[in-house]
Amino acid sequence: MADLFLKFTGGKCAGKTATFIPTASLVEEVRFYVSAGKEALEKLGVIVDELEISTASKDEIESKLQKMIISISLVEILSFYFKS
Repeated sequence: MADLFLKFTGGKCAGKTATFIPTASLVEEVRFYVSAGKEALEKLGVIVDELEISTASKDEIESKLQKMIISISLVEILSFYFKS
């Protein structure tokens, strides 16, 4: 997962924020990969903002996802601009 994030950001992921949603793993017996994925992002310098949607309020979910959408849109716009 971290390598995909690195590719998506063009290698410029330090200081960027990623919303990490571990909810689906809660029912799994083996969950080491969740913390491993989170740690891998943190090693890249990514600020990991965890969102546990099974316990979060509607406002918290909307707020975090809206920030994520804005961040992705900015990355896409800047990537396009600098590739031109």
